[in-house]
Amino acid sequence: MRTSNPNRTFQQHIRDLPIESQWPIENFKAHNIHAVLASMQEGSALAVCDGSFKKGSGAAAWVLEAAEGQGRISGTNHVPGNDTVQSS
Repeated sequence: MRTSNPNRTFQQHIRDLPIESQWPIENFKAHNIHAVLASMQEGSALAVCDGSFKKGSGAAAWVLEAAEGQGRISGTNHVPGNDTVQSS
């Protein structure tokens, strides 16, 4: 079991994920991440995502926001896989 190190950054935690789990969060920006985490623990965070598939390529964007807009994490990604496993 892995223990949490409070001195590690969000980016370091992402790099420790298996490579196949990193693609959804390959490009992201964070503002006041601690407010987002607290809001998630309280059950008041809001998440929205949208994706598109066109000309054989998939892409998506997402945002996770703390209650009252106190902080946010947002990102974009290229969705892996061929056109037979994607839809839009």
